Amino acid sequence: MARPWRVRFAGAKYHLTGRGNGRAALFLAPEDYARFMEQLEAALDADGVILYAYALMPNHYHLFVETPMGNVQRFMQRLNTAYGMYFRDEIGKSRYAIGDDKFREEAEDELKERRLERTVTGDIVWPEDSRPALDVVADAAAEVLGVALSDVRFHGHRLGDRKALAVEWCCRLSGASQRMVAQYLGYGSEAAVGKARKRAQAALAHDPAFGAAERKLIRRLSASKTRAEGNVSSA
Repeated sequence: MARPWRVRFAGAKYHLTGRGNGRAALFLAPEDYARFMEQLEAALDADGVILYAYALMPNHYHLFVETPMGNVQRFMQRLNTAYGMYFRDEIGKSRYAIGDDKFREEAEDELKERRLERTVTGDIVWPEDSRPALDVVADAAAEVLGVALSDVRFHGHRLGDRKALAVEWCCRLSGASQRMVAQYLGYGSEAAVGKARKRAQAALAHDPAFGAAERKLIRRLSASKTRAEGNVSSA
């Protein structure tokens, strides 16, 4: 029976694993680990994924990530394809490098068993789900799009797709409800927000510049969150 797809939504956190096909080694030399880290960084940047922790073993790896854009499958496909191509072309192996769904299932089952065996709570500290406020996302979105926030809020019909993108990002990255976004950005109904989001998604699919703007926005919000957490810890 095929393994079911992971549940996907914006802000979801995942423990991701991958193992060498047929239990074979993924990393044969120090430069292989370095190459994987380069490709991991590139995939994180391209898909706006946040990395909290990782572990690289000779024949498998573990990642703990958050996906603000709800795109875990695209991220994993990008990472595994990139390293698989390197493994084939640079190392000279003719087989697929990464596979084995059974390993992922076994790893997840083992983690579940260990959690059930724990008698002391609080031994794992999970990252707080603290998304930026709606006004923070709106302000950053306006800056990335090169428009005034006042125009985004009150004169959106002049902005075309850029207004729709601001709506989509405010809904997806702030965690605010469509009703809250409708009120903040001057829409009369949640239905209007829904239409704007469909327009934004179509624009993202057809215009690479908008995709680049989205990645820039996510990096900016992530950096702001990191700075804020650093200020709190040093206070």
